Amino acid sequence: MANINPVRRNIQQEEIVTGRPISEATFTKMGSSVNFINDRQYDTYSWKANGVYAPGAGILGLDGFFIALYPCEIIGVGFYNLDDPNGSAGAGLTVFDLIKTDANGGGTTGSIFNNPVDRPTVQQQGLAIQSWGSILYNQDGTVASSNFQGQALVNNPVAVANRLQLLQGDIVSWNIATATIPGAANCGIYIYYRPV
Repeated sequence: MANINPVRRNIQQEEIVTGRPISEATFTKMGSSVNFINDRQYDTYSWKANGVYAPGAGILGLDGFFIALYPCEIIGVGFYNLDDPNGSAGAGLTVFDLIKTDANGGGTTGSIFNNPVDRPTVQQQGLAIQSWGSILYNQDGTVASSNFQGQALVNNPVAVANRLQLLQGDIVSWNIATATIPGAANCGIYIYYRPV
């Protein structure tokens, strides 16, 4: 069977008059509205480092953990690096990573990103500017769309598909893998997730 086209369509009061049958057109509207919500619903979780963050590099669980309350899937990642309060003109690199820990096995499953070079990165090559990016994933871990501004980049932000799938109790933690931008401050990363 084919899905009903997911469109946001309101139902008018005249379509559901008491004592009269509901038309096929009204059921189609209901189905398209339900599919619209199912396809576009999501929630977010964020980790943030306020102030100079280089001392936190390499600390697993920086700013806490996301613990899945129910089975869900990560559908996107967003990240930012806001400023360098010292106005540094130096070059450097900030690399973000998200680590999934499997609740059933108890051990670290690993990075949700396919390769170390695929992690969200801010590469400063001169004056500090605000940088951010976002990645939307398909279910197989390939990129549906991405957007990067400022000095944000990702070589090939492919994710490991089975690490985007979270079971109840699975944990995702943030790690600033590298922080070499002199005086860099105020960064964060978001995951966008939905129930499965």
